[in-house]
Amino acid sequence: MTEIIPTKYDRHYLTITYLLITFFTLGWVWQYIWNLDPRLIITYILAVLVGTLGTNVGYHRLFTHKAFRTSKFWYNFLAFFGVYGTVAGPVGWVATHLHHHRHLGTDMDPHTPWTEDSWFVGWLRTFLPYWMNIPQPDVKLLVGVRHLLTNKFIMFLHKWAPIQVYGTGIVIWLLFGFDWFLLAFCFPIGYSLISQFFVNWFHYDIDFVHKNRKWINIVIGGEGNHKEHHERPRDYSNDYPIKYFIDWIKT
Repeated sequence: MTEIIPTKYDRHYLTITYLLITFFTLGWVWQYIWNLDPRLIITYILAVLVGTLGTNVGYHRLFTHKAFRTSKFWYNFLAFFGVYGTVAGPVGWVATHLHHHRHLGTDMDPHTPWTEDSWFVGWLRTFLPYWMNIPQPDVKLLVGVRHLLTNKFIMFLHKWAPIQVYGTGIVIWLLFGFDWFLLAFCFPIGYSLISQFFVNWFHYDIDFVHKNRKWINIVIGGEGNHKEHHERPRDYSNDYPIKYFIDWIKT
């Protein structure tokens, strides 16, 4: 049977990749910002492509919550670029997020920060898959991802996502140099991964209550209404600015 939850090997891959991308992003991005490097415009466009569209619109609203329908082109487009935004195929990400919705704010929640005895471990589980509490799938979870398991393109991405991610990074470095490896690969993906950490960390208070954080809508397009989203997962009407893109591509 297809593994829909990240295995121990996959969690090592994901955790190491998160750390590598974050290292290159936080280690080098500041000099480009300080120098107002105009190439950061391309970085921003790619960050929107892989993070805001691929992850927030594709993996989250479309594949996880089925909040809208769209054409085959946009479906595959969002899936392809979402691989970069999450450094993983859609199946495991969707299954983990569905589990998060079922067990919000409890020890069964894969990445809420406030359920560990150690705040440091709580911080780790908001960002790194190795520490996330992800049990084996049950029937309800399998039903939630069955639309992905029957899609050949999705399953292709699920199988080959690590090759896609690392292959793209290596090719960019070899063809265009270290600068573009950072600007066109590490920084856009780093934005997406760090954004997911912000969503997981800042949407809770110390009393385990999930909140709406409107400022996150500005920094991380459309992901600021955490409380509203968990009350009405398919309602994206207040998720600015991604609601405009969804309304444009939906069928």
